Amino acid sequence: MLADVVTEIAGRLKVDAVQIDVSLPVPPGTGLGTSAAQGVAVTAVCARYSGYEVSRDALAELAAAAERSAGIAGGRQDQYAAAHGGCHLWQIGPGQQPAVGARITLAPALTSAFVLAHPGGTRDSGNLVDVIAQRQQDDGAIRTALRRLNELAAPIAATLTCGDLPALAEHLHAVRQLQRALHPAVVDTRVEEKLHALPGVLAAKPCGGGGTGAAWLVLCQPGAADTVTAMLPAAGLHAITVEPDPQGVATTGPADPGAHPR
Repeated sequence: MLADVVTEIAGRLKVDAVQIDVSLPVPPGTGLGTSAAQGVAVTAVCARYSGYEVSRDALAELAAAAERSAGIAGGRQDQYAAAHGGCHLWQIGPGQQPAVGARITLAPALTSAFVLAHPGGTRDSGNLVDVIAQRQQDDGAIRTALRRLNELAAPIAATLTCGDLPALAEHLHAVRQLQRALHPAVVDTRVEEKLHALPGVLAAKPCGGGGTGAAWLVLCQPGAADTVTAMLPAAGLHAITVEPDPQGVATTGPADPGAHPR
């Protein structure tokens, strides 16, 4: 699928021939937005190669449009996250309305409170997204769950800013239940049970579209993140180590045609 996205992006930015070498610091297909990040990175490189000045919002929109043209289901939130970096509350309307983002500064108590747990394997959330999209037309429960998920975004942003761990745990629990309401396969109950049996875990939810093979965001009690990480292998899980990127997409190297920006 990435080759189809690259072809779409290259065509839109008038790059006749391109060789793309990709390396990922995290496993693909885990709900962490790696496909969107790759699309945004390729868009930025192609724009620089062709000499176009493209805003971060435009990079996100171009990458998302390329994914849609390549037949990949999903929204635009991951592309905006990759383009801008940092932590934001994004308001994304229907259709082609531009997204509006407000940068969030994480409370100090939260900077070391999260762990990413992964059961191994990968998944294709696009299939689940397609099924949910088809069912929501006739299923009021799905529409209600989607509306509630949207409504929870602002309260979650507020707890991320103030560092209220109990409130954030309640919100993440609500999100997980709403994810389950979208489709039972979104929440892998085996991973759910393993994580909530670990001492020090306050709440956990599957990342992205969820499903088997998705990474889980785990909220830990103060000072418990290292202990939780150490206990994951015994539960058949492993930690994915990541560092927040406040900058977002960036290119380096020359921008002249025939040169090789990165």
